[in-house]
Amino acid sequence: MRRNSQKDSFAAGRARGGALIAEVRSFSSFVTFLVKEAVTDPRGLVRKACSKLGLPNAESHFRSTPAELAEYRGDYSHALELAGEARVFFHRFRNVLVKKRVTDELWWFFQAVEASPHQVGTGHTRVLYIAGNSRPHTNSGYSKRTHSLVKAVHASGIPISVLTRLGYPSVVGIPFSKTVDQIDSVRYERNMGWIFPVTPKKEFELAKQGIVRVAKRENATILHTTTSFKNAVVVSAAAKELQIPWVYEVRGEIEKTWLTTTSSGGVTRSMDSDHFRLSRQKELEAATAASGVVVLSHLSAEDLVEAGVRRQKICVAPNAAEKSLLQGTMSQREARMRTGVNAEFLVGTVTSVVGYEGLETMIRALPLLPDHVSFLVVGDGTDKRRLEAIAAELNLESRVSFVGRKPQDEIVPWYRSLDAFVVPRIDSPVCRAVTPIKPLAAMALGIPVIASDLPALREVTGGCAKYVEPENPTALAEGIRAVTEGKYESTRARAWAEARTWDRVGNVLREFYQEIEKKGTR
Repeated sequence: MRRNSQKDSFAAGRARGGALIAEVRSFSSFVTFLVKEAVTDPRGLVRKACSKLGLPNAESHFRSTPAELAEYRGDYSHALELAGEARVFFHRFRNVLVKKRVTDELWWFFQAVEASPHQVGTGHTRVLYIAGNSRPHTNSGYSKRTHSLVKAVHASGIPISVLTRLGYPSVVGIPFSKTVDQIDSVRYERNMGWIFPVTPKKEFELAKQGIVRVAKRENATILHTTTSFKNAVVVSAAAKELQIPWVYEVRGEIEKTWLTTTSSGGVTRSMDSDHFRLSRQKELEAATAASGVVVLSHLSAEDLVEAGVRRQKICVAPNAAEKSLLQGTMSQREARMRTGVNAEFLVGTVTSVVGYEGLETMIRALPLLPDHVSFLVVGDGTDKRRLEAIAAELNLESRVSFVGRKPQDEIVPWYRSLDAFVVPRIDSPVCRAVTPIKPLAAMALGIPVIASDLPALREVTGGCAKYVEPENPTALAEGIRAVTEGKYESTRARAWAEARTWDRVGNVLREFYQEIEKKGTR
């Protein structure tokens, strides 16, 4: 008995020591990453810090050099030309940093995405899923999909675990983290070194080594990674060394998302830029090189086929609803008691607060609706301050509420508090192509959905939402008014969500993996 007690005490002490080492290592990675960013991109670091702390963007007060403006536009060749033209010493120093950043970015574009080895497996499929971010440190549509997808694949009988990108979560401002986080049935492991590398080549090498090490330990037979192409560059090299196939999941069209985000210099980004053109080429290269490609919608599948990717290697694994939502019994009254929300008719959304989500359209629609209609935003992001200013300008502060991000395990009461759910995305290339996850939870809960009439939103909601013209406050107000008058078929919408649950998606991916294992490709 005493010997067992000593063993238990020793094991507990060893576990505490391991946890302490993990936290020290993550802090070291965090500090060295900050130093790297402070030296190579001080303005970018200020911008990220302000965004994380919810402060105004102090970086925008600094005047940009012509080389910096070209960099922000994604015109890399022009930025390199301009970098040597500054006459003022301080501008010359800043242009040296431009040259460093652009050269580092171009390094990734010039790396090959290795063709997936067409290795026939043993029949015992084991998947290592390499993700850009994850719970519990990131609460987003990306991390929600990763968690639900991996949990569903695990439930289908395929052993699968997650390894996050090199340095995460230190690189997103989390100084202390564990080596492993176990959430539900999903195991998240961190690829963390003591020192974050300064050069992209070293970053590539360390990231690849981490993947190879974990894949060997887990006896992985397939590597699965997601957008962007930088992940594909690293994972394809690891797969080549391991001689196992790899799968590429196209989460979104990052080059189109890049177009819609506000650049540091306040300049317009263009499809003619080096960044857009090269990103598009590399994303296609990744899809072509992989053994199989996972997409979120039939729209994305058709775009890839049109670009030259074989249809046979594409698997459509759409965003879906949790089965637990369909079985829930929480009333709106109970939900509002939990959230503290008090409104006669509450329109809301659960989203990142960024420009392309079209939240301005909803705010401008409010004056066209009765005074008892309020708007609630669950989420946070770079556009929040601008939207709050618009609400104040329209004297709508009492009718518009931003409550910030909420943990995934607390999100259902916020959905259930709503009388209507809006997805007022703008009419942009990325919004026409990328299907969001958020409306499916609302549909599963029987909450009416009003959405911009865009192809991606029609596909993800199955034609069961109320569709309105994008960026038109009057049309959005009319759509909401129709819902207040009971002109919405919630039964049909709920039936659509019932047919799109994560367990079904997990079974689709299980068959997809097994076919790749069997044939060495799809």
